[in-house]
Amino acid sequence: MEALIVDVSEFNVEIKASEEYSEKIISIKYKIKSYIKRRECNLNVPNSSDQNRPQLSIKLPEFPLPKFSGKIEEWSNFKIQFNNIISTNSQLSSEQKLHYLKAALTSKAKNLETISDSFESLFKSLQERYENKRLIVETHVKANIAKLNNESVKD
Repeated sequence: MEALIVDVSEFNVEIKASEEYSEKIISIKYKIKSYIKRRECNLNVPNSSDQNRPQLSIKLPEFPLPKFSGKIEEWSNFKIQFNNIISTNSQLSSEQKLHYLKAALTSKAKNLETISDSFESLFKSLQERYENKRLIVETHVKANIAKLNNESVKD
């Protein structure tokens, strides 16, 4: 009988240790959840130091959209600038991007036909037209011939 009492008291010690361990786990879970909620709130609340920062009283000039006239040698720079300003802007709808793209096109680039009246379709048509390797090579060859003609005229 005494052996049973000793075993029961050891059993009670184990139960108490297990309960303390469970309480620690619950406490840690609560701390983690609180930490996550605070982090989410901090992400959604504007930084107070930004709110206290004085506003600039000068007006910066507006950043003009790049223009594309249809010259193949201008396409690469236009595409990079337009993508950086408009295409990758997730706050703009597809319709707004289409409006900006149409406004950026001048001269013969403005007359390019597309399958549908959408930003994706128009931009794809521009890429197909102005990323044509044969046309690019032809343009470079013509430019080099013109340079050679100018140099030989000067001699």
